[in-house]
Formats: sequence, C-alpha cells, structure tokens
Amino acid sequence: VMKRLWAYRQKVVFDYMKGLKKFGFEKKNGWDAVGSTNLESDIDISINKHYIKEGEQTISKYDFEFVKDFNDHFFKTYNAQPGIMFDTNLYASAKPIRSLQDQPDTPTKKAMNNMTQAGQDIGALMKQRRYMSWEEYDEYMESVLKQMKKDGADAQAIEITRKQFEEADGLYQVATQKMLENAQNLIKGVEESKRTAEQQKAIKMIEESVANAAKASPVEGQKILLKAINELTHFQDVTMWANNEMYTAAVKEVRDIEVKADGIAKEIEEKKLGPDSPQAKELASLLARARDLGADAVFFANEAYHSEGPFKHIVEATQGAESDVEADFDKQAGEGPKFKSLPESKRKEMVAAEQKKRRDALSLHQCLQSFNEQLGDFLKDLEHYQQEEFPGMGFYRSSKYLVRLFDAASLLKAKAPSVQIDLDMEQAKNINSGILAARKGALEFTDGPNGKPLEGQALQAEIEAYATEEIRKMFGVSTLKDLGAKFKKVGTAVNAQLRKMVADEMKASKEEEKAYFKNAGKDTTWGAKK
Repeated sequence: VMKRLWAYRQKVVFDYMKGLKKFGFEKKNGWDAVGSTNLESDIDISINKHYIKEGEQTISKYDFEFVKDFNDHFFKTYNAQPGIMFDTNLYASAKPIRSLQDQPDTPTKKAMNNMTQAGQDIGALMKQRRYMSWEEYDEYMESVLKQMKKDGADAQAIEITRKQFEEADGLYQVATQKMLENAQNLIKGVEESKRTAEQQKAIKMIEESVANAAKASPVEGQKILLKAINELTHFQDVTMWANNEMYTAAVKEVRDIEVKADGIAKEIEEKKLGPDSPQAKELASLLARARDLGADAVFFANEAYHSEGPFKHIVEATQGAESDVEADFDKQAGEGPKFKSLPESKRKEMVAAEQKKRRDALSLHQCLQSFNEQLGDFLKDLEHYQQEEFPGMGFYRSSKYLVRLFDAASLLKAKAPSVQIDLDMEQAKNINSGILAARKGALEFTDGPNGKPLEGQALQAEIEAYATEEIRKMFGVSTLKDLGAKFKKVGTAVNAQLRKMVADEMKASKEEEKAYFKNAGKDTTWGAKK
C-alpha cells in the first residue's frame, strides 16, 4: 500500500512539473528534486530559474511565482497544502539574472559581507530558538556567554555573540506574530460557512490568544503569543498555508532588491564608476541585504534551512554531488559511454572526490551554521516525540539529524583542530549503519534467530526497543529529554569556542550598518525592526 501511495504521489507531482515544459523548464534545467527516494522521504523541489520570453530582456515569471502557482493548484484541487497532502515542498532557488556577487573587493563590500555573515548566523540561531522554550533559549545563551568568558574570549567577541543570540530571539518573536496575523487574515478571507473544522478551531484559538496578550504585560503577552504559535502547529494545514503565503511574499522582496541592484550594476559598468563611488557602496549594501532577506524568507519555508551553511553542506556537498557529477560527465561524454555505464567503484570514487572538494570549500562559519541548524532540527524531533509513551520512536526518527550533526561536528574539527568537541566521531558510523538504517527500513528484524521478518506493530515495537538500547549504549541516556540536554551541552561548548574565531567576520561600523539598513526599505519583511 505504501509503495502504491508513493508511486501515485510521484506521478501526480512530477506530471505537474512536466507541465512546466511550456516555459522551457525541465528537470535539471529549470527545476530539480534532490534528496532521498525511500518510502518515507518527502519531495523537495527547487525552482532554479526565472522565465524569460524569447527575444525579451525582462523577466516574465519569477521563481517564487512558480512556487505559488504550484501551492495554489494543489490547494484548489485537494483542499490541502501540498506539504500536507503529498509531503512535497517547492523552493524558489533561482540565482539573480546577472552575476551580481562578482563585484570588486572593497572595504565596503567586506563590511557588507560581514553584515551578511551576521544575518546568516542569526538565521541558524533562529532554528534553535524555534525549538526551545523562552527559558531554555535564555539559559542556552547565557551558558554560551559564560563559557566564552571562562575560555578567555575578549569582551567584544562576547558582546557580538550576545547581540547575535538576542537578534535571533527578537526576529523569531516578530516572525511568530506575523504567522499568527497571516493565519488569522487568511481564515477570515474564507466564508464562515465554508471554513474547515480545523480553520474554525484555529481562528478561535488565535483570537482568544491575541485578546489575552493585549491584556497582559509586554513580556507575559509575548509568552502568550509564543504559546499560541506552538498550538498553531497542531493545525498543520493552516500553519502551512500561512507559511507558504509568507514565504513567496518574502522571496518577492528579495527579487525586488535584486532588480534594483541589477540597475545599479549596469550604471556602474556603463559609467565606469570606481569601487569607492556612492553607487558601488549602495550596490554592496543591496547585495548584502538581498542575501540576508533570503535567510529571513526561508524561515517560513516548510522544512527549509535558515542559513546557507547547511544548504551548502547537506544539499550541495552531500546530496547534490552525485547528480551533478553524472550530469557533467554525460555532457562531456557526448555520444560516448554515459556515467551509469561506468563500474560502480569508479562512480563512487568520482562522487566522493566531488563531495570532498565541496566540503573542503566550506568556510568555518558555514560549518558552524550547519552544526547549529542540525542541532535545532534534532531538538525539533526530540520535542515532537515527547508525547509518545516510549522514547524509542523519537530516538530513531531523529537519527537523520543526529548523523548530520556529527558530520557538521567532524567538519568543524577538521577546519579548527584546536576545538574540543565532546563527541566520539566513530559513533556516527554506528548510528548510520544502525538506527538510521532501521529508520530507512534497511535493517531486518525477525521473531527469532531463524524466524520470519516482523511486520506492522511488532516491527515498530522492535525498532523502538532497538533504538532505545543503542542510544543507551552510546550516550548513557534513556529519555528524549536527557538526550536533548546532552547535545545542548555539546552545542554550548562548540559555540563558545568557535564564536571567538568567527566574531570578526560579523563586525561592521555604525556607518556601514546605517548604509545597510538604508536599503531595507519600509516594505521589507522585517524592516527597521531588524
């Protein structure tokens, strides 16, 4: 039954994507789907181009418009979001029409890159904030700052770190209010008689929470709204509907900035303006703002990374390497033998070499971003399965992020050997071949040494028992809460050590910050609040 459902989903989704041929879009050239293909995997599709009519210079349809069309089509057809109905998510991933990042290195560009690094770091921290309570996050921040001081970090590095954590918290709270407002407005736009039971319950909860928050003190009011956001996640279709609408709206803001930047870049070229010209400085600030707003936008994307580090680490350097190697090889081969005709050992060797090349190119800061987001997603799964009677479900379901967390930690260790990480890196191999393999259905469990393979509830119970015992042996804990606490402690130590090294990458003068925010505009997602 699962295989039939999987095949049906594949057909429906990819039949829709094949319809984009009228725009000249095909798989690998216009859109792509990267990731696992086992029965429990979702489908993540990136729209990687804008549509330009033949003979025209202007963009006729942006990537985010294709995403919105997809979401609207499935909502209209099935009365459910595609992320709920088919566990399928589309992302607007097209690059600017011109290579706007290839600008001369100047002090202004360096300063704006620092602002961008700060924004990416905040995005990664927002992932952690999202899955910690108010008190947990505050305690986590203070423990990092305390450890930094103990390790001898200077006052400036500590202050920069505090600012990053506090901005992540502030932006998360702004985002939660936007989510509530948008969900409320969307439901209000539906005739009351046509609202689903979920929509009726959701809007009642939102309105009551907003009314109670208005009566409370500012701090207590914010806690009430944060609690409402947690409750809203139980109304999955409403939450995804609101997030999908905000995601495409936020990406539009990014594209608007790119258009403005493109115009300034053309002016610089035509007038042969120097790197110290006002236009060059404005261009640098716009590009930094566009990248930063892109990180803000993905906060609303379903199951997306919030910063570029984990995207480059997991999507590009891990998942995407094989398909890219195959595409490049086949293109160069022309009419000759294709990639899949090569011996398996040769194919693996080529893919491993490309993965190593991409991993080596990752910066220390990008690896820290990935580590923090993998920790955030790991905590998300542990929290989600707290309600289960036994912890085994949470142990094996969270194993995907645990393996990625170990991998990010190994990258950090390779790039900064002096960093002390209290993890046995060999355990990653055990998790990968053990609990994660069980999660993927690659391990067989029987009802005895020579018995029949277990199925159904008996199989589920055996996997949970197996995962619980494996976690106990590796980490000495038997509850999801204790496992989370253990890795928060690791996260504290890692951040405390590395933030001394990356603090300089996030510094900018007051004048540079002013130039950066000058280009934010009144209509951006966060505007002056950021």
